[in-house]
Amino acid sequence: QGGRLYGGWWINAPGWLRKRITINGQPTVELDYSGCHIRMLYHQRGIDYIGDPYQLDELTDCVEEHGLPENYFRDGMKRLVQALINGNSDRKPEQARIRDFSFKPYFTRPQLRQIIEDKHAPIADAFGTGAGLRLQRLDSDLALSIITSLQAQGVPTLAIHDSFIVPADQEGFLRRTMEEEYISILKSKPIIKI
Repeated sequence: QGGRLYGGWWINAPGWLRKRITINGQPTVELDYSGCHIRMLYHQRGIDYIGDPYQLDELTDCVEEHGLPENYFRDGMKRLVQALINGNSDRKPEQARIRDFSFKPYFTRPQLRQIIEDKHAPIADAFGTGAGLRLQRLDSDLALSIITSLQAQGVPTLAIHDSFIVPADQEGFLRRTMEEEYISILKSKPIIKI
């Protein structure tokens, strides 16, 4: 079921460095499928999910109540959702180690899991099932389709799982290709961010 594209040094490069990558001396742009795996779960069930999958009212309220920075919980929440999608229930995926981040003293991990499951009730049964392996294979198949399409048009592309770096003057072509390939596989329109 699984399988993911690995190998390029740019995959593990920090964001600040990826922004400085040039291709043939030209500046580049990186486009990303927003909330890729969580949206894929919705799209596989024929549900079009438009909102920000990591925006949770309870966390937003906590940020306002305690005067925390606006996106204080965002990175940790993204990692926790991925743990729920990738993990098996017998191992309590909500307990996954999230490097450099703690939700304490504001929330416990079981509380957060319940908040996430409530927000994403239509797909909550996929959490803790290891669905992430299947989704990683799907995003790899998608990435290979995109790379192949761009290569056929002579556009060099660096893939980072569900995001792609191309010369900046190819942004429009990359965006169209990402939309077309996603729709051909998942029959739904993705949300793509720069």
